[in-house]
Amino acid sequence: MKNLKVSVRLSLCVCFLLSLAFSSCNMEDYRPKPKAIGKAGGVLVVAEKALWEGVVGDAFRDYFIQPYPVLPQPESYFDLKHVTGEQFGRLQREWRVIIFLGNVSKVNATSKYIGKALGEEGIRRATEELDYNLAFRKDVWAEGQDVAYLFAPNDGQLIDNIKKRFGQIEQRILEKDLEKIKANTYQGGLNRKTVAKLKRLFNIELEVPLDFKEAIVDSLNSTVWLRRETRSTSSNILIKTLPYGENTQITKENLMMIRDLVGKEYITSSTEGAYMISDDVNLPIFYKEVNINGRYALEARGIWAMENDFMGGSFISYLVYDKDNQRVIFLDGFLYGPEEDKRPLMQRFEVIFSSLNI
Repeated sequence: MKNLKVSVRLSLCVCFLLSLAFSSCNMEDYRPKPKAIGKAGGVLVVAEKALWEGVVGDAFRDYFIQPYPVLPQPESYFDLKHVTGEQFGRLQREWRVIIFLGNVSKVNATSKYIGKALGEEGIRRATEELDYNLAFRKDVWAEGQDVAYLFAPNDGQLIDNIKKRFGQIEQRILEKDLEKIKANTYQGGLNRKTVAKLKRLFNIELEVPLDFKEAIVDSLNSTVWLRRETRSTSSNILIKTLPYGENTQITKENLMMIRDLVGKEYITSSTEGAYMISDDVNLPIFYKEVNINGRYALEARGIWAMENDFMGGSFISYLVYDKDNQRVIFLDGFLYGPEEDKRPLMQRFEVIFSSLNI
C-alpha cells in the first residue's frame, strides 16, 4: 500500500511538471508580439558577410543608398544596417523593415531563414523558376513589421534580381515609412486655429501640425508664414494665393518668380538688407509634375540662400492650379538646420502639403 501511494504521488508530480511545460509553451505561442521599432528610412539587411562585402552587396547598396533629392549635403532615402544570419537576434527581430538577401543554393544561417519563410515548395521554385525571387511577409516577429525575402540560386542571378525588384521593394518601404512620418508630424495633433483661419481666408484645407505657429498673416496680400522652431532647426511654411493669369501659369519660371518675390518680401535675417532667394547656382533645381488630391501641380526642390547674409538650406515648393476658382496656390516649405539631418524634416513638409484640399 505504501509503495502504491509513493507511485501515485510520483505520477501526479510528473503530470504536474508536464502540464507546466505544456502551459509555458502555450503561453509563449500566444504571447503578444512586441511593436516594431525603428525610424522612417531604417532598413535592416540580413545577409552573409561574404555576400554583403562582395559584388552582391555592392549592387544592393548602389540601388538602396540613393540620395534624397536636392539637399545641401547628401543624405540617402534609406539608412541601411547589416547583420549576418548568425547575428540576427531578438532585438533585430523587432525592426520595422527587414530584408533577407540570400543565395538559396548555399546552406547558411540566412538561407535557413529564407527557407523557413518559403517552405519546401517555395525553395524548389526558387531554385527552378528564375521569376520567383521575392516574397513579403507582415508581422513576422513584431506588429507593424514588413519583411522582404530577396533570393536567387546563384550570386549572378541575385544581382539581376536586385535590379529587377528594387522599385517594388522601394515603393513598399516608402509606403510603410509614410505611416511613421505622418505619426511623427502630427504627434501633437492639429493647430485647429490656424487650420480654421486658412479655411476662412483662402478657402483651403491644410492639416497644419500643432507645433507650427503663425509668424505672419497678411490677409491683404493673401500670404501666410508659419514657423516651427527648435533649438537646432527652423521649419517654415509659406502659403499664398494668386489669380490665375499670364504670370501665374504653372511653369518653372513662374514658380521660381513667385518664390523669390515672397522670399524678398517676407523672409529676412538679423542682417540689414538680407532676404531669401532660390539658389540654382550651387545646386540645380529639380522639377516634377505631381497631383495633389486631384489638382495638377508643379513641384520644385532646391536650396535657398540669404542674400547679403550667410544662411541657407533646403526647400520644396508647389504651384497648384485651382481651376474652379481660377487661381493658383503657392506652397513652400523651407528648412534651416545646419547641424541636423534634413531628410526627415523635408519629408514632413511632403506630408503636410499632401493634405491640401480645395
